[in-house]
Amino acid sequence: MIDQGGQEARASDLPRFQYRPTNLQVEQVGSLKIVAAACSLARFSPDSRWLFTAAGDEALVWDTGEFHVKKGFNKAPIYAFSQDSLHLAVYQPVDDQVQVVELETGQVTDRLALPPGNVSSLHFSSTAAELVIELYPRYNPDALDRYDRMREEEAFYVTLPVVGRQAAAAQAQREKISPNTRYAVGNRWGGTSIHDLDSDTTVYRTTEFVRTICFSQDSRYVLIITGRYAQVLKLPEGTVVRHIAGPRYPNVQEGYSLPDTVWVLDRANDLLIDGVTGKTVQGLAELGAPKLGRIAVSPEGRYVAGMDSIQRTLRIWDSNTGQVILQENDRFRASDELKFSPNSAVLLVQGDPVVLVIAR
Repeated sequence: MIDQGGQEARASDLPRFQYRPTNLQVEQVGSLKIVAAACSLARFSPDSRWLFTAAGDEALVWDTGEFHVKKGFNKAPIYAFSQDSLHLAVYQPVDDQVQVVELETGQVTDRLALPPGNVSSLHFSSTAAELVIELYPRYNPDALDRYDRMREEEAFYVTLPVVGRQAAAAQAQREKISPNTRYAVGNRWGGTSIHDLDSDTTVYRTTEFVRTICFSQDSRYVLIITGRYAQVLKLPEGTVVRHIAGPRYPNVQEGYSLPDTVWVLDRANDLLIDGVTGKTVQGLAELGAPKLGRIAVSPEGRYVAGMDSIQRTLRIWDSNTGQVILQENDRFRASDELKFSPNSAVLLVQGDPVVLVIAR
């Protein structure tokens, strides 16, 4: 292993995490910026500029440049960033209200009152001019029949204009859309399909239960993972370029979007595979680590992070060389997620309640 000065680095020279669950700490170790915070939920904005964290009754928005708090909320687990990363919508359950915050200034620009219902999710329209809110009807204590009181009704959608932005017609985006917005994934009872919006044709359809659909960032390839196999299709033809069989049990495979390909994590064989070429990117057993329970791939495909499920050891390696560039042997709490920011500059290691953020 080689450090920034060209000298061989020993394991004892690698960065060590310091756990301070009640505070956010930032340390610079070589080319790494290490940030530790305590929270149970965390997400990046699309441009990686902002980080939203929630812990208990407190939610915070962090500026990832200097990692200072930009805005705080009480009891705000449901939120959404606008696609241009300029605004954040946060649901306040106490008063059935959604606040829309301008992130640069931290000012609340809108307070949107909602009809009665349990908010399930928030989504900005593509223009950020409207907010689509998914609600479920509330438990009705006044109903005469106890089954009517407890019956879960179908979700409904409310679309509200965001004040101060030019209004535009928008539909609730209930379907997954490819990065180039050409392909729409439809999930209906009895099957899943991929529709080419340009030619108005269906390029893929299956009645199998689909666990994951993952597009390459250029939208030329799509990975479909079912309970039995993984397939990579070339678009718009819809032809199968790679078929990866797997046993029928959960979490056997996962997919990762890269600029012009998709990678597949084959858990049954401990391999990270390029789904287009079929080549093995990395044999996980070669890293000398116990079974990796969590894996994350940086969007450009260079760095891979893994957390083993036995010793809770975090490893980060360079996929170009296969060398481990960071190893943390201290025992972690149960890890919920490993996730790189959209610009590949930050790795989020989310646990309960410890969250570690590592920035190159």
